Amino acid sequence: MIKWKKKEEVSKEELKEESMDKPEDCQVEETTKEEQLTDELKKKDREIEELTNRLLRLQADFMNYKNRVEKIRKVYSPMQQKI
Repeated sequence: MIKWKKKEEVSKEELKEESMDKPEDCQVEETTKEEQLTDELKKKDREIEELTNRLLRLQADFMNYKNRVEKIRKVYSPMQQKI
């Protein structure tokens, strides 16, 4: 004997099945969001590291420039006094 389901029963069963599927989908979406966020965080960390290295190199270049100019002044200042 074939048992026919009422529309309400079918829709309730479908809703139950869908609701059971949704948490898994949500978990997948959450993990992909977490992965995206961790990727973005890694990119930002790399960018910070690159900018920090660049800053340190510029500071070192500036200090070298200052020292070089100071040495040049010491060498040429006595010469200017003689003239």
